[in-house]
Amino acid sequence: MNHSGVISTNETWALADSPHYITGNITQINSGAVVTVEAGCTIIFNGDYYILATSTGTFNCEGTAAAPITITSSAGSPAKGDWNYLQDQIAQSHLRYCNIRYGDKIRGFGEITNCNIGTFDSLSCEIFGIYNTTIENNTFYDLNNICLYIQQIATGKTVSIKNNLVYDTNGKRPLYLYDAGDIDGTLNIINNTFYGNSAAYGIYLYNADGTGTVNIRNNILANFTIGINQVFGSITFNVDYNDYYNCSTNTVGTGGDGANSITTDPQFADATPVNTDEFRLKSVYGRWDGSGWVKDGSTSPCVSTGNPGDSYVNEPVSSRINMGFDGNTIYASYDALPPATSSLEISASVAKMNINASSAKINIGN
Repeated sequence: MNHSGVISTNETWALADSPHYITGNITQINSGAVVTVEAGCTIIFNGDYYILATSTGTFNCEGTAAAPITITSSAGSPAKGDWNYLQDQIAQSHLRYCNIRYGDKIRGFGEITNCNIGTFDSLSCEIFGIYNTTIENNTFYDLNNICLYIQQIATGKTVSIKNNLVYDTNGKRPLYLYDAGDIDGTLNIINNTFYGNSAAYGIYLYNADGTGTVNIRNNILANFTIGINQVFGSITFNVDYNDYYNCSTNTVGTGGDGANSITTDPQFADATPVNTDEFRLKSVYGRWDGSGWVKDGSTSPCVSTGNPGDSYVNEPVSSRINMGFDGNTIYASYDALPPATSSLEISASVAKMNINASSAKINIGN
């Protein structure tokens, strides 16, 4: 099915009609109109086009873990920047469980969760900051420019950047706050893994002012010249429980860092990781390798060393939250052997069941 022009009424882009081709700019999703993309759909841009949700228009991609949505290019040899952008002007649209490649930028979405976004030319995720925004559980890779670009954070608003993996940034900054962007709300940068390759900064928060709060904890920042560059006015800055590995300087600026951060090799599954599973933390007790739990010869220093006040309820075997993008997720590496039922216990249970069954027969017979 082909799409272009102005959308003024609700539309469902159905799996039965997939693939959905963008054959021209979608110049407006008008006020009140909702476009819903069903799980499993494929959206293919036939050129350098864009999709724009204006005013109170909404563009929602409703993928699932079992049926993600694919957004890609029609080019025979696809490349970065083949298509232009996805944009929501008031951050009420969301992208859930999407595999998105070969674009230029994604702008203004209120929620981007459980997505794989890669091979992008410009800003893979631009955050306007005048609305609440959630960027969580995503993987960003193979980027030509800044990955997470924040314009500002308005009073009473929260921008949450959690459990993301960012790698292969071609020397660019994984996270950048606009030089003149004030923070009057809350910025949470928690449990991310930022992996640099010749990038000067991991987290660049420079020259901002405001009365807001910035929380940076449980992150792994590896291979940067400077892990965090932070210069603020009267902003409350809380930084601790981070791992700065192979960073020439951990932090620069007025924000500082707490006493619980480390500068140790995080021991990723592979010494030169190139995919999500290779960034998971080693453990002698158990590490998820993409298909099952395996045991390593050592355990990462980032296992169970995150902020002790943070929840780890989703970690399968843990006494404290892990650092990095897997922290408080079902794929977090173990910090102990999982509970197991021995063969002796099983035999004893079976014997007890047989005895109970025999007694029941005797009682019935009497």
